[in-house]
Amino acid sequence: MDGATLLVRMLEAYGVEVVFGVPGETSIPLYQALAGEACAIEHVMARDERTAGFMADAYARVTHRPGVVEFPSGAGPLYGLAAVAEANESAVPMIAITSDNSLAVEGRGFIAELDCQRLFQPVTKASIMLKSARKIPETIRNAFRIATTGRAGAVHIAVPDNLYTDWVQPAEVSMHVDRACRTAPAHPGGPTGENLERVRDALAQARRPLVVAGGGVNRADARAALTGFAEMYRVPVVTSMTGQQSISDTHELSIGIIGDNGFHPHANRALEESDLLIYVGCRMGSVVTIGWSFPAPDPGREIVHVDVDPEVLGRNTRDALNIVSDAGEFFRQLVALGGLKSSNADPSWPSLLNRWRRRFWAHAEAGLAEGPASGDLNPQAVIQVLGRRIREPQLVFVDPGTPTPYICRYLRLADDASRVIMNRSYGGLGYAIPGVVAGWYADRSNRPIGLFGDGSLGMSAGDLETVVRLGIPAILLHFNNSTFGWIDAHTTVVRGLEAEPLRFDRSDYVGMAASYGFLGLPVHSPKQLEAALDKAFSHDGPVFLDVRVRSCAEEIPPVYTWIKRRGLDPLAVGGSRLEADAAGEPLKRTA
Repeated sequence: MDGATLLVRMLEAYGVEVVFGVPGETSIPLYQALAGEACAIEHVMARDERTAGFMADAYARVTHRPGVVEFPSGAGPLYGLAAVAEANESAVPMIAITSDNSLAVEGRGFIAELDCQRLFQPVTKASIMLKSARKIPETIRNAFRIATTGRAGAVHIAVPDNLYTDWVQPAEVSMHVDRACRTAPAHPGGPTGENLERVRDALAQARRPLVVAGGGVNRADARAALTGFAEMYRVPVVTSMTGQQSISDTHELSIGIIGDNGFHPHANRALEESDLLIYVGCRMGSVVTIGWSFPAPDPGREIVHVDVDPEVLGRNTRDALNIVSDAGEFFRQLVALGGLKSSNADPSWPSLLNRWRRRFWAHAEAGLAEGPASGDLNPQAVIQVLGRRIREPQLVFVDPGTPTPYICRYLRLADDASRVIMNRSYGGLGYAIPGVVAGWYADRSNRPIGLFGDGSLGMSAGDLETVVRLGIPAILLHFNNSTFGWIDAHTTVVRGLEAEPLRFDRSDYVGMAASYGFLGLPVHSPKQLEAALDKAFSHDGPVFLDVRVRSCAEEIPPVYTWIKRRGLDPLAVGGSRLEADAAGEPLKRTA
């Protein structure tokens, strides 16, 4: 068989069902192999290499199977680089294939020649240059093994296009697969017995223990394991932005989101009041720790840091118990040891946090009811009204920027199969629209929803055609504030400067979406919002809502540092802090 067919057969053997990409001259033989009658893989053509890469990233986040994307020679790999870097930094398994120029013209100044192996080296776990078609099976096995084991990530394979047409006798190669490496995490490693006992000792002594679940818990598909641990040991859980839904939003031990962006005051307060913090799958970066300042250092607080990547352990902590382990294995092994024989835990700790949580949500609902009847909408209201309608499984893809802090703070998903998915490592705009495409191919029982701002739309509008062409019944909400909202706020709120150069002219986005085949709905008031969402959820095709919202500079989003800069208390709810217990007494973290 030829090299292109051999490559496709190996992808099929690893369970690949879809390949995202943009066609080019160098990839024609590969596309012919994908289009063959015997091929079970579906190719999804994007309108841009970067959005194709984002599709592969989003697909992997939903399925835990490596997302596969192909870029043709020339500018294609340059466009796709951002998406590959995002996947790798987010520990998302991805196989990125570049169809390069023939080896015969290597180093001779051929048009569009690019050293893709070196280009992708800094942003992947491995960047491999194929120089023989016979090496295709071995290289695919290595790529899937590297992408799915340890800390998952992206692997790049450069395939000169002459290898696609080179002939290989099947008897000359082995086409076996490592079935464990079809999904991530493959071959997960757990903690040592000694470290497990040290964690259990810390739990037994703690009055107010708290788990901080990061994105690594979701990457490890460890929701059930975390929930089982929390219930057995009666430990409340807070999450990072990317750790959302690692425990059900409605669970009594699910407290909320911590950190700077989109935080819950009661969750941040819980972090301050805890005397044992167990960070799992969380790198403790600048957002979670609010610039490495939160919670304030406390000699009476013990810290446990668990991560599959040993390089992040101890990087931002002192005197912590550092444990190298897959998140799921960590929780499963603690559950296997059974509950504690004795515990110093404060039995009122979970109920106190739940009182704070109820107070926050009651205040949020009251704010929605008292909102203005006309004028551009508060983004908070958009999220809360949307949340009331998500009662069946939905995949919610969120672009960085305007929607992000409001989604984190105000969206509660009642259905446990629903998920919020966002790209947070490098924050590249233009993720949500390709995200809904990937979400549909990952799970067609979940109707995908995409939320994005003006800047993001400008970087991914071409794939509105992709959504319609593929018959995807996506619901898209465009947060239209006629600016790069996040940068607008940074300019005016944080730096106190004029943001006029960031403004956009008003455009007919509804008309644009309708021209592609969407049901386009303008939303300029709360009343229109309710009616438009009702219509969107009842419509069986793709829907585009152009929602006029206030900019982040006009309506300060729930960002801890920005609220503090305005002289306000970020931990206040309704004008008062969450420091008092039910009797109005200050909290004291003493035994």
